[in-house]
Amino acid sequence: MKKHLLISLLALIVVPVLSSCEPIVDPTSSDSTNTSTTDVSSDPSDSSSPTSSSDSSSETQSDTTSSSDSITTSPTTEDTLIEINSQFDFDEPKDIYYEIMRDYKLISHLEGHGIADGDYIINNHFLIILKDFLIHLNPGNYHFDVHFTNRIEPINIEILNRNNMYRVINGSFETGNFFGWEGKTIFKGEKNLFCFREDGIVINNKYLESEVTYDGEGDYVYGIPTSSNQSKWEEKMGRLISSNFILGGSGHVSFMLGAAKNSDLVYVSFYDNQTNEEIARYGNYLYDFTKTNSDNIKLNLFQADLSDYLGKSLRAEIIDLGINSWDFMTFDHLETYLEAPLSEAHPAINIRPIFTQVYAPNQVANGRFEEGLEHWSISTQPGWQRSSGSMNTWRVSNGILKSDDGGDAARGLIRSSLFRVD
Repeated sequence: MKKHLLISLLALIVVPVLSSCEPIVDPTSSDSTNTSTTDVSSDPSDSSSPTSSSDSSSETQSDTTSSSDSITTSPTTEDTLIEINSQFDFDEPKDIYYEIMRDYKLISHLEGHGIADGDYIINNHFLIILKDFLIHLNPGNYHFDVHFTNRIEPINIEILNRNNMYRVINGSFETGNFFGWEGKTIFKGEKNLFCFREDGIVINNKYLESEVTYDGEGDYVYGIPTSSNQSKWEEKMGRLISSNFILGGSGHVSFMLGAAKNSDLVYVSFYDNQTNEEIARYGNYLYDFTKTNSDNIKLNLFQADLSDYLGKSLRAEIIDLGINSWDFMTFDHLETYLEAPLSEAHPAINIRPIFTQVYAPNQVANGRFEEGLEHWSISTQPGWQRSSGSMNTWRVSNGILKSDDGGDAARGLIRSSLFRVD
C-alpha cells in the first residue's frame, strides 16, 4: 500500500545576507503553605506514583530481606541522613538535599520509584536528589531506601501539588535557564546562528542600555543578552520546545510575547503530541510599526482558547526564523493551566495556515505558473512591508516566479496548494 504525504510548498525570499552570529541547549527550605498533597497507595512498579506509609514499610522490609540477612534497617536514633529540604515545588524546581553525617563511603545506591544512578549525587557532605528526576513525579509523598553496605536508611520526599501534569516545566524561566525546554537549531546544527542559548535568559529589568523595561512576570525573561546587541541578535534563529502537558482547566493558555515584528517568521505554536499536528499558531499582532524606539520590546500578555483539545497531550514550540529588523522575540510566562479564562489578556489570534482542499494531487497545482499566481497564496501578515509601506513582492514573468516586484528589497512569503508524495 502506498503512503501519501501532504505537503505545502513554501517559498520564502529574504534579501538580507546572513552573517555569522550562536545555540542551546544549596540546600534550601520549602514552604508548604496553601499546598495540598495526597498520600495514596500505588503499584510499586509505577515509578511516578507516591506510596502510602504502609506501602513504604512493606517496601523497606522487602528490600531489606532481598538484599542480605546481615543488612538491617537503621533505627531512628542511628540515622545518619539529616533532612535539609524534603519538599519539591514544581513552581520553584530545586534539588533535594540530605546531609550525610557519617559513612558516606558506605552508601551503595538508592532504591524506589525508578530512581537510577544519574538521578542523584553522593559526596562526603550531601545526598542530592536532582530536580531533573523529581520534576516528573506526580504530587504526593514518596519513600526511598538509601542502601549502605551494612544497613538501609529511609528518606521521604513530598512533591507539592501545583497541577503539575497540566503545566509546562519552567514556563517562566525562573530557574534562570532553559531547564525543562529543548532547543534546536535551524541550519544543520549551526551554533553561531542559534538564538535560544543560556545567556538569552536575562533579568526582568531594562532592555540592554535603554530605559525600556521588559515588563515580564517574575525575575527572568527570554530577551537579548547584555553581551550582545539588537542588530547581532536579529540574525539568530532557532526552535524552543516545551515539555509535554495535558490540557486541563478552562482549556485556555496564556503567554507573554514582545518584538516579533513578522508573524510569519517569529511565532508561538502548539502541537497535538498524538498526531504531531500543529493545532494553533500565534504572533504578536500588537507590534507597533509607528514606534522608532525600543518600546516594542515590552511583553504583551496573550490568551489562547485551545478548549477543543481538553484532555489531550500538547506541547508548545517557540519559533524564530527571522534575520531582519525586529525579527526576533521576547518571551515569558507560558501558563498552560488556567481554571478560568483571564479577564485582562489580549485574545491570541490563530494564524496557522489553513488548506481547504478536499483532494491533494501528486503534483503542485500550477507549478509552472502558466496561470499566473492561480492556486498560490501570498501571506498578508504585517512585517513584510518595506519602508515605503508596500508589500508587493511576487510576480510571474514568462512563466517564472520572481520576488522583485517593487525592487530587489522586496520580501515575502508565498505558499502552494497541498500536494502529495507517492
